[in-house]
Amino acid sequence: MTLVLTQSHYPSLQYYLDSKQVTDTTKSEASYLFLERVRVPAVYSTYVSLVDFSFPISWYNITAVNNTLIFGIGGNVVTFSVPPGNYDATAIASSIRVSYNGTHICAEYDAMTNMMRLMANTAFSIYPTGTLNTMLGFTSAVVVNSTLYGGSAPPNASYINGVTSVDVGGTRRLVLRTNFRTPNMDTHSLTSSSILASVPIEGTFGSIQVYKNVTGFRSKTIDQDSMNVVFVSIYDEDDNLVDFRNCNWSMTLQFDFVYSQREPIY
Repeated sequence: MTLVLTQSHYPSLQYYLDSKQVTDTTKSEASYLFLERVRVPAVYSTYVSLVDFSFPISWYNITAVNNTLIFGIGGNVVTFSVPPGNYDATAIASSIRVSYNGTHICAEYDAMTNMMRLMANTAFSIYPTGTLNTMLGFTSAVVVNSTLYGGSAPPNASYINGVTSVDVGGTRRLVLRTNFRTPNMDTHSLTSSSILASVPIEGTFGSIQVYKNVTGFRSKTIDQDSMNVVFVSIYDEDDNLVDFRNCNWSMTLQFDFVYSQREPIY
């Protein structure tokens, strides 16, 4: 069945979506095929908006995309991975235990300064390519060599101090993308894209957040003249797909149709 717009004022259309039918346990991408197709004549402009979005804050702040530290030990490159999970700064420090060819590296968190320190019984270095560097306050620009302890410390004992505060806040916003092209932009795309909305995270791990579009913001779709397929993907602010860990979300999308005679394109 096809619904064709023939009025100068056509009522809005809402799609109610949830992730219960999604088989992927991350629940970060969903595709829906509706049996009725809406066909928009050339004299209409289509606007799409996120009306509401209810979702669990079930993802970890440490995941497979931000959990590595890379060390230089005795001329060798050693990669250490923190197991994915939801950590505070103290828990991350406790999990960093690296042993390689007699070198032992551990971490110490100072809650007074919110800084992290790496310590070892021999000289070592940290590489900027570790995906956990920024979160723990270590540089992501250059290789840093350890500094030898003085005083009564063991002769070869050394350390590396973080250069910025520890930030274990994790994901701060969700970016919703759809198959409807919009003029919306972010710092990753830098041009019109498929972004529908950016939702700030206000709750804590384990809670349910309900977002409502209180401003009524809507986006004009680009070259959208027909719809019955809806594809939704959910990213974090670093452009990584969010892993909801098999927890379900729901949302409402609204389409508004505005009569606006379009000029022909030559």
